Amino acid sequence: MEEKLKRGCILSGWLWLQLIASILTIIVTWAIPSAKIPGVPEASLMQEILSTIVNVAFLISIIGILRWKKVFTYGYIGATLLSFVATFIGQKFEIPVLIGALIGVLLNLWASYALFRLFEKLEVQNTTESTEEVKDDINL
Repeated sequence: MEEKLKRGCILSGWLWLQLIASILTIIVTWAIPSAKIPGVPEASLMQEILSTIVNVAFLISIIGILRWKKVFTYGYIGATLLSFVATFIGQKFEIPVLIGALIGVLLNLWASYALFRLFEKLEVQNTTESTEEVKDDINL
């Protein structure tokens, strides 16, 4: 019986939630001006552009990861680090902001680590399957 490798409920849920969040953030950033939302300070054009770039990077990398492409995990890590830097642009350096940014980075790096381990298992599984196919071809 063929055994397929799965991402797991927590990791898949994390990726899907981030995918939905990045899509909604891109839409809200450009569709609703922050000046119309009470209690939200107006963001500069540079902050909006940087936020859009970060979310597009997350969107592309998560779609690639969900399609089982290992190289997109590096883009996910890059988007995570860019998101950490973007958190402090245009904001005061405060402890709650730092703690929130660190938690976000640590969660994303945990997901990246889990994905790398999963891709390693997938590579080992594919290597053993191809070796078995070669042995079967030789025996024919």
